Amino acid sequence: MFSGSCCNHSPYLHDRWYDIRVALKIEREIGIPVDLIIINRAPDHLIYDISKGKVIIDKDEDLRIDFITRAWKRYFDFKVKREQFLKEMFE
Repeated sequence: MFSGSCCNHSPYLHDRWYDIRVALKIEREIGIPVDLIIINRAPDHLIYDISKGKVIIDKDEDLRIDFITRAWKRYFDFKVKREQFLKEMFE
């Protein structure tokens, strides 16, 4: 997991092509496909999955922990409803 910043004032939050440009630049450098996700814009279920991974860069641990704690709380608050909805959608 890359955690650079979890603030709403980060400039890349308003640039919808930021992640694509960065992913393409990384792909050119390392020679393999990259799937880059801006965690600040990700849905809570994805933040939950991402945050269980290894932290590579952490510029502000307190901010990261607060951000993830809030996302996990929202994730678990809606988990049952989300599972019910998905079950009904695929029946």
